[in-house]
Amino acid sequence: MIRNLIGKKQSDWDDVESVARKLAFWDRWWVLLLIVFAIVIASMVAFFVFLFNFVRDLNPNNALGVNVNEIFLVVAFLLGATLGMHLHAAIGYFANALITGFRSERLFVKYFDERKTMDPKDQTHD
Repeated sequence: MIRNLIGKKQSDWDDVESVARKLAFWDRWWVLLLIVFAIVIASMVAFFVFLFNFVRDLNPNNALGVNVNEIFLVVAFLLGATLGMHLHAAIGYFANALITGFRSERLFVKYFDERKTMDPKDQTHD
């Protein structure tokens, strides 16, 4: 991907092969990836619970008289919002993989496989 940003153009066939490799990886390891995604999502939820309890149980005033609850509440909110966005993206990607099974990517590879078997005179090079 970085090579594409600095000028090396990837051909359509290379892109199709890359997508096909990713689909083969998913088909081979989907059970293990399912377990890893579930563990990651469960650990993120557990971390949210821990963070909420930590902030709730803080002493409102420390020895200097600074209200650390407000400081930690802001930090916890920002951290929670960031992790919540990551959690939302992980669940969305995971649900898409389970529900659709990467249908658009499979159709993409199928289209190029069928195009590869066509008569070369019928192919147009765009």
